[in-house]
Amino acid sequence: MAADRRGRTRRDRIVALLLGLALLTAGLLVVVGSASPAKAHGLLESSSPATGAVETMAPATVSLLFNEGVELRRDAVLVLDPRGEPVHRGKAEFARGSDRRVEIPLKSGLMEGTYTVAWRVVSADSHAISGAYTFSVGKRSPTAVDASALRVRGDPVVRWVYDTLRGVAFAAFALLTGAGAFLLLCRPEGGSRTWARRLAIGGWSGVLLSAMGLVALYGPYGEGLELTSVWERDVLSRTLDSKLGRALSLRVLLLAPAAAFLMTRLRPGGPPGRWIRAGGALLVLGLAATWSVTGHAGAGREEALFDVPVAVPMDSAHLVAIAFWLGGLACLLPALRACTAATAERFSRLAQWCVAVMVLTGLYASWRQLGRWSDLTGTAYGRLLLIKASLVAVVLAVAFFSRRAARRMRATADALDAPRSARDPEPARDPEPAGGPDAPGVTRVRKGLRRSVLTEVVVSVAVVAVTAALTGTAPAREEARSRQAGPQDTAMGHPARTVSRVRLPFDTGGPGGRGEVSVGLSPGVAGRNEVGLLVFGTDGQLKDVAEATVRFALPERGIGRLDVPLVHQGTGRYTGQQAQLSVAGRWQVTVTVRTSDIDQREVTGQITVRPAGN
Repeated sequence: MAADRRGRTRRDRIVALLLGLALLTAGLLVVVGSASPAKAHGLLESSSPATGAVETMAPATVSLLFNEGVELRRDAVLVLDPRGEPVHRGKAEFARGSDRRVEIPLKSGLMEGTYTVAWRVVSADSHAISGAYTFSVGKRSPTAVDASALRVRGDPVVRWVYDTLRGVAFAAFALLTGAGAFLLLCRPEGGSRTWARRLAIGGWSGVLLSAMGLVALYGPYGEGLELTSVWERDVLSRTLDSKLGRALSLRVLLLAPAAAFLMTRLRPGGPPGRWIRAGGALLVLGLAATWSVTGHAGAGREEALFDVPVAVPMDSAHLVAIAFWLGGLACLLPALRACTAATAERFSRLAQWCVAVMVLTGLYASWRQLGRWSDLTGTAYGRLLLIKASLVAVVLAVAFFSRRAARRMRATADALDAPRSARDPEPARDPEPAGGPDAPGVTRVRKGLRRSVLTEVVVSVAVVAVTAALTGTAPAREEARSRQAGPQDTAMGHPARTVSRVRLPFDTGGPGGRGEVSVGLSPGVAGRNEVGLLVFGTDGQLKDVAEATVRFALPERGIGRLDVPLVHQGTGRYTGQQAQLSVAGRWQVTVTVRTSDIDQREVTGQITVRPAGN
């Protein structure tokens, strides 16, 4: 009997270790996926001078407009001349009354040639984003600056350690709050209580250590510095003055009352009082808010007046529900052999509420990120959302069986305990013996509950993995906006309100020969216009082709073929020299796309050129 008990204990520890690793992996997947530079949600929306522009006079400033509020760090914007020498004065600052428009003054007397603008800022969801583009004064010239090398600045070691700590922080938060809720609301006894207390203490330590590490690394991560810069006092000072730094400081401060709460309120006893439950809920929501305000919920949409004040509490509730559920499963699964039927049933009720909150808040977040119903199937974000919804439906079905098994286990245990209670007038405790064997009926139901909970764990990890992919994918609203915008918006950087554009599907007939091209003009009025071209694949992502050309004509006014040479600026992005479209009207634009040596197709459409002054 003792040997069998030791074997079960060893197996329970192995299960607990595997569950902890799965939870940590899920947390890492969330943040590593969200930190992918190629999928960052902050975008450069416009610039002045524009990408590829040839200015007749040297500009006094460089202005960058982002699609959301950003945070400036040291050397946020660099402007380099053809020799690679800096020509900016001072540091980049926000334009008056805006946290989206960044300006930096330039030195006077700039020489003719091509200049490079490199920028690195932190988006509203705490992701470092960077890029580079060129403009010219007078005429284009060779440049000693490698713009592609400047587009991604930063130490990869810093990025990897930073992302790892974010994953550890999320997993530790789930263990701390989930184990705390399990202890407070499910009231386990014996070994299951001891295991939950250890998880809570480990989660508390993980949140504290990860927060301290993130404070140290955020400066080098946001500014693109090396790992050794963590010891620089001014870097740490700028971190503490940032939005994320203030959120991490609040997280550390909230851990003090959390420790006191764990020590004084989670001892064996009866159900917690109303004030204890309320205090614990406020504490947990406060901790969750330190993630929400620096994540996607904290990046508001301008068209929604109360977007952030609603999104942050909803996202905090979503995080708390996930943490209660996953952390509670981490406590329950290894302890199922010894926990009481009452404990299992209490967790079943808690999990039911958690799933309901997760579904409701998840629906709100989905609505917030989706532009329209067609985006569910027409965007990568929407398709991932459908996969997640399917997995959540599976979890709900499995949770239904888990709850039914927990009720059966409690009913079977109560039925077996009834005769004993009749003989013994003293109040009976929960019927499972401390370390002894269950009755056959209880054992059979307990095994079924263990299988359903294990299935729930496996599917929940899959849900978190898909959530990781969602976090790292541009929201459907942004993807649809990028696909609808012309090249002047996303490649050449002109405001959408001043741009004329047209989208044309093409099919060259060869492998990978289908897609769409988007031609844009800025300012879109009669006179000289910047021309830009974007090439999209069938998946909506930018792609390169072997060759692309653009020409314009206005047959009704007798204006014939006007060819515009294009310059490749990056994946699927092409810019053209200024075209003289001197007459307002509906111009005919023809794009020739060649995807291989023999596969080529011309597509034609119309683009509006407005009268000058409109």
